[in-house]
Order: sequence, then C-alpha cells, then structure tokens
Amino acid sequence: IMHDELVSESLEELHENGEDAISLDDRTLKFAQNENEFLFVDFYASWCSHCRDLAPTWETLGEVMTDSAIYKVDEHMEEHGHEYSDEEYEEAVKLALPVLIA
Repeated sequence: IMHDELVSESLEELHENGEDAISLDDRTLKFAQNENEFLFVDFYASWCSHCRDLAPTWETLGEVMTDSAIYKVDEHMEEHGHEYSDEEYEEAVKLALPVLIA
C-alpha cells in the first residue's frame, strides 16, 4: 500500500479547514502554468487506489506550503511594520508561495 505514514488524517479531515491542493482542469492548468514559477501537479484518477491513498499526502503538502507562506508574510509584516488590507494580505501570501500544489 502506498501512503505516507506521517499523514494520519483522512482527506475529508484535511479539507475541513479548506482545500490547499487545488483541482485543475484544462483551462485552469494553463492559467496556473502562466501564473506560477513552480507548479507541482499530481494527475489524480478517482478509480486509482494509489491516487486515493496518496491524496492526503498531497493535501498535507499543500497545507505546509500555505502555512509557510503565511508565516513568511506575517514575519515580514512584523519586521517592517507593514499593514495590509485583507486583499493585499491574500495576494502577498500567494506571492510568497514557492510552489502551487494541484
């Protein structure tokens, strides 16, 4: 069985606070490729047992990347006394993400 033993939560539990590893289609994949310097894409098939087993791992990776970006932006705000609107903050977090997980 393929899975990451360090990930103990189910995909449903991981999605309770939002989805960090986003789903893409043909149109949004092209957009993601144009908008992000780095893009990690797992091609998922719902009928594939390995895909289902690894889905929590990819979601956890997405959460870790998002948390890292938030920490980086928050640290920058504290160090430099920046104040962001909610929209500016969300954009700063997106810019701080080193890779989009899809």
